[in-house]
Amino acid sequence: MKNDIVPVSEPEIEREQFEEGKDLIFKATVTKRPEVKLGDYKGLEAEKQDATVTDEQIEEQLNNIREQQAKKWLLLKKALQFKKRRLRSNRLRWFR
Repeated sequence: MKNDIVPVSEPEIEREQFEEGKDLIFKATVTKRPEVKLGDYKGLEAEKQDATVTDEQIEEQLNNIREQQAKKWLLLKKALQFKKRRLRSNRLRWFR
């Protein structure tokens, strides 16, 4: 069976018949891509918005990114230090 359904989600499967010696019968429900019909869009006008960004706004965003990355590196560094301590203590147990 061929159809023109273009799903945009994983199917929900319902078994309707699942018995040994019989055909498997199931129902699959998906959300399909909607059909879009464009209206009369030619001649529409939009107001151009100002997208000016100040140096202060750029600096603020860069500082936010730096702070987020620093937190990630700090957590990684602590995790590596913990792992090193654990490896050292395991090695010492071998030589006792």
